[in-house]
Amino acid sequence: MDFGLLLNEITYDFLYDKFPYWKYCEELKATDEIVERYVRAYGEGAEMWVEVKQSLIASNYIWAMWSLASYKGPSEGYDFLEYALTRYRRFKNEYQQFLENGGLEGLIRRSREIFAVENSST
Repeated sequence: MDFGLLLNEITYDFLYDKFPYWKYCEELKATDEIVERYVRAYGEGAEMWVEVKQSLIASNYIWAMWSLASYKGPSEGYDFLEYALTRYRRFKNEYQQFLENGGLEGLIRRSREIFAVENSST
């Protein structure tokens, strides 16, 4: 789950100086290739790639729930409600893509394409 959390957190600028004091940066979203590079650098392969892809989805849900639980009403500080909604929307979109791409079986198929060299030798 750690790589999924890391790769998701990279997409947020928490030093943003205007309300809501954070900014989502779509252009920094982890592609399959970025996930592959992290997984290979860690000395792992297809199985870990699938786990990281799943955790990218799950971490958005976890942060949405945390932020919603932290929301105590409108304030001039950090906007927990907007953050919760943003993370939940990302979860919904990414989960929908996950389902449209074949769910877990689709991830496994994609991982085998990416890590074809290792799979062909076993």
